[in-house]
Amino acid sequence: WLKAFCPSWLHSAALATRTLPMSPRGDATTSLVEAAAGAPPVVPSPMTVTERAMCNGEVWPAECKVPEYGSVVNGALFFRRLPSREAVVVEFSRVLLAHLRFRSLARDDGSWHPTSVDPGYHFVDEPAEDDVAGVRRRIEELIAVDLDHSHPLWRVHLIPVQQAGELPALLLRIHHCIGDGSSISVVFNGIARDADGKPAGATPLMQRLANELARRQQACSLAKACRSVAAGADAVKSFLSNASMPYRPLETDTAFNRPRAERRRGTDFGGARHVVYVPPFSLAYVKACKGAARVSLNDVVLSAASGAVRRYCERRGDPAVSSGRRLRMRALIPIANPNAGGGSPEDQMANNFAFVSARLALSQTDPLERMRRTSAEMSRIKHSTKAPVSLWQTNRMAHCISKRARQKVARDLFSNHSLIFSNVPGPDIPVYIAGEQLEQVQAIFPNYLSQVILMSYNGRVHMNFVVDKTHIEDADSLADCYIAELRAIGEALGVPADPLDCSGGDAPAAAPDQGDAAPEALAVPAGPLACSGAGAPTAAPSQAEAAPEAPAAAEQPHAAPRRPEEVAEVREASLPQAEHPRC
Repeated sequence: WLKAFCPSWLHSAALATRTLPMSPRGDATTSLVEAAAGAPPVVPSPMTVTERAMCNGEVWPAECKVPEYGSVVNGALFFRRLPSREAVVVEFSRVLLAHLRFRSLARDDGSWHPTSVDPGYHFVDEPAEDDVAGVRRRIEELIAVDLDHSHPLWRVHLIPVQQAGELPALLLRIHHCIGDGSSISVVFNGIARDADGKPAGATPLMQRLANELARRQQACSLAKACRSVAAGADAVKSFLSNASMPYRPLETDTAFNRPRAERRRGTDFGGARHVVYVPPFSLAYVKACKGAARVSLNDVVLSAASGAVRRYCERRGDPAVSSGRRLRMRALIPIANPNAGGGSPEDQMANNFAFVSARLALSQTDPLERMRRTSAEMSRIKHSTKAPVSLWQTNRMAHCISKRARQKVARDLFSNHSLIFSNVPGPDIPVYIAGEQLEQVQAIFPNYLSQVILMSYNGRVHMNFVVDKTHIEDADSLADCYIAELRAIGEALGVPADPLDCSGGDAPAAAPDQGDAAPEALAVPAGPLACSGAGAPTAAPSQAEAAPEAPAAAEQPHAAPRRPEEVAEVREASLPQAEHPRC
């Protein structure tokens, strides 16, 4: 046990961020059946304990009644014109079937059995919908359907639209046991093309990982040794904090979460999940707020999520909010370490993720104070060893305890949180999928908790809340609450634009921010890890909590955000940067 926390372990864990290949068989242009039949006989690596639990529906206790589709990652791609079925089959065959797990059956014993692939099952032509609202309703129906284990666990649905000017969609569904968000992003990179038909290249996240790995390798030996000693001391503290998280005091009762009595005995999955689409908003606007407040981009969007939840509770007349007392609410943030799944280039899909816990700034009534608290919380997490220790606990300790014990820990951990928050940086240029330009992208995950996923693409941020509509009434108002909070942040900072203004113009200039990783890309002193896009529940014996419940104001980040009274002093400098935000 002590050996696991020695500096050499922490050092090797921090360095294990190898970038996966975009497409191991990128030159393959054969048909779906030919691609599967022509694959070399490589034996897939077996599932991890977490993957096997997700595959068999054993992450949660049976009384939680979590359906299998609660472990399916969904990517909704919206276009001006839907790609042809033929082009979709060819392009997705070329990329997906380059990976063993996409052409193998998932067995109950945790093994993968290579099989033939039926294009009639995996590519589905859905009936045409009247408009984009109908497309969204159909997506909501499809994500509530289990995948058939007699086929490889993925499907592609093409949803056309009848009215001109409306957006049709392509829905890609992948079971989480195949891979986590960082693995699935490799698949997306292989499918995406630029305007010239060339590979669009790695996303900003993957580029950031490569740059960080190069920086670490160039660091001097003394610096590495000092970091390792400091990280080793902090790891023991992180281990104890993570392990105690499922047993911490429950959150405050609000209109957004379940009653404490219900959470204390363990909530069930509840009703069908409803997807709340936040209108696409300007990434340049968020960057302008980031620069004016001197925080990270992710501090802005996470703070806005906290403000949106508070505004929703205020709209519902929640007495917990109107009382003025301190509110306790937490979010789970998935983190991942995107190392290879196996030795073969075709066996790279994997799940290597865990969670860290962050307190949401729900007690503060001022948007800038909410941002300060959020920045302090995230800075403290990023400069601790909570992320790698949580990964170690998930991947190394899961097999040391019984299935029932793992299920109880997972249930208790999630009962102690109100939502899961993921922010995934996507391509910053227009990309083409199967010959058609991608207009919008949404990552949708019907999780045990309310799920919030943001994904930036081509200068805009696409975001959704996935909630239990039988519990959260008037859930669609969450979208208005989020945009209202973004506007309030911009107004307080003197940003002269609207978050929904997606007109042309130059994006605000911002100083390079190497620490501006996604919340999922939490950092240890050696540097950031990678993000897990979907953030599915993990069957780990323990997870991560930021720290015991204590006022976050006393824990200042290295670069503290400006106070409200300081904002006026820098407005003149920030105004020219935010004149023409662009999506």
